[in-house]
Amino acid sequence: MKRLVVFALLVSCGGKETILPLKEDKKCEVQVVSLSIVASPSINPTIDGETRPVQMRIYQLKDDVKLQATTFEQVWKEDAEVLGQDVIKKDEVFVYPNTRTDVKFDRDPAASFIVGAALFRNPKGRSWYLSFELPPAPGKGNCLVAAPDCPDGTCGPNLNPKFSLWVDATRVDDGADHLADVTDGRRIRVVQLSKPVAAPPASGAAPPEAKK
Repeated sequence: MKRLVVFALLVSCGGKETILPLKEDKKCEVQVVSLSIVASPSINPTIDGETRPVQMRIYQLKDDVKLQATTFEQVWKEDAEVLGQDVIKKDEVFVYPNTRTDVKFDRDPAASFIVGAALFRNPKGRSWYLSFELPPAPGKGNCLVAAPDCPDGTCGPNLNPKFSLWVDATRVDDGADHLADVTDGRRIRVVQLSKPVAAPPASGAAPPEAKK
């Protein structure tokens, strides 16, 4: 339903009043998501305990129910088949030990969840991914500046939702308590996702960084 500005301007000109047409609210259609991935000094260990970079898949999903019912092998080798139409978009970035990678990307309005899934060499249990529910997608409406504290609900949509991941050994957890772990600017990189992603690995292929 269209929302219209609730007032019109009356302009007096030569004794005549001109009623300016009502205008629609400014559109707020772009929502830029920030995902900070903080890696400990010991991630993705080999059998000998050596640290290795890990490839992180970033999914935008309609729903994460199917993901919760899949195994690591299924997501690694055949994510398109097992997740189906829930996958709105998939991107991949490499995460290096003792670094912070700040990823930014446009949220697809059809997505309700973002997921960080690490392709560990030796994943354990279900700790290889973490899912976050996205705030409502923006659309037509009052395009005000988003603010962290908005008790009266008049601040407009959150145009820059922020999430964080903590990668340690073979685990992916919420990274809110680890954002200050990496402060050296040389170990912080910003990645803007915009280019189309490559096709998923062929069935039976080894995960990235798993080959010696």
